[in-house]
Amino acid sequence: MKRLLNLLILLALAPSLLALLPRLQAEHPGPVVLLMDAEALREEARAQGKDLLAVLEAYRPLGVEGIAFPERFVKDWVAQGALLYRTGRELLEAGLPAKPGWYYLKGEAWLLDLLAQAYDLPTERLGPWLGFPLDVQALPAFYPLSEIRAAKEAGFYVAVRPINQRYRRLDPSVPIVPQEADAVVFAGLEALGYPYRLEEARERVPVPVALIEGTPQPGLAAYREKGILRLFSLRYEWQLTLTPEEAADKYVLAARERGHQLLYLRPYPYRQDTERLLQRIQEGLK
Repeated sequence: MKRLLNLLILLALAPSLLALLPRLQAEHPGPVVLLMDAEALREEARAQGKDLLAVLEAYRPLGVEGIAFPERFVKDWVAQGALLYRTGRELLEAGLPAKPGWYYLKGEAWLLDLLAQAYDLPTERLGPWLGFPLDVQALPAFYPLSEIRAAKEAGFYVAVRPINQRYRRLDPSVPIVPQEADAVVFAGLEALGYPYRLEEARERVPVPVALIEGTPQPGLAAYREKGILRLFSLRYEWQLTLTPEEAADKYVLAARERGHQLLYLRPYPYRQDTERLLQRIQEGLK
């Protein structure tokens, strides 16, 4: 009789215990990775005369264990000086037999070789120049691969942010998702391959993908079998209106109460504020 009574008491308590489960999970959150945006961090690195990895390492004691690399556009490589860009008309005027309506790139050989395979567009080689019939400045153009390798070798969690674009080839020979990547966070407002090439694109993504809170990305459901990681980020313009502590509390809330595994961060203009942000997040996740 006593055993039956104890069983009835346990059954009566079960709903209360289930109701407490989310609270217990919130007070003891699972693994959370703090991801720093590589391009946002790059300005700080340049201002200090350091490379990206050195600045990233300085944030490691404050809990940053990951870095996210947004995919670059061709124009970003041009701005950096890795590529030169000229119209066909300009090359004609310089005495080269270029096509007047085409657009040409010259620069680092490894990057030109990748771009020659990157798009479903005709190309031509004109000495050191690579030509296209369309202006390719706004087309996706991969990542700084040496930095990705260095970050991985240093033990950082690496995410990449590929761009969906209708002209890009979803070819296994090009690093749309480099082999060092631990996760994919799709850039823009749609998943890679949306709308008509999702099956092909899925084959190029061997790692989990992120579900960004507040940012619907059509086509993301096609990647569920790869694994879904919940990601929280603040729009940078809004972050700048918040104190570091206010921003940190929003990140902590996302991790503790909504189960986000990736916290996507961008540094404040002043390093002291970034340190305050990270310290508060660390305290909140303990």
